[in-house]
Amino acid sequence: RGDAGIAGEFDRFLAAVETRFGAEGVRAFERGSINAAGRARAWAAMRGDAGIAGEFDRFLAAVETRFGAEGVRAFERGS
Repeated sequence: RGDAGIAGEFDRFLAAVETRFGAEGVRAFERGSINAAGRARAWAAMRGDAGIAGEFDRFLAAVETRFGAEGVRAFERGS
């Protein structure tokens, strides 16, 4: 959350999740982010929605721009 560009992209992603799935969808994503299996299930479900997938792709692109491919892998691992 320390990088304003990345934080903004993540906020837009969460707003898209909330628009599509409501507050419970955001909570489900946050709960799923606790472990790799839950994270994979949450992301797979959300990838089915083009708007959410686009927001998530923009967020990951911002992470990669700032931290490189290792930053993306660290995020995916939950580090």
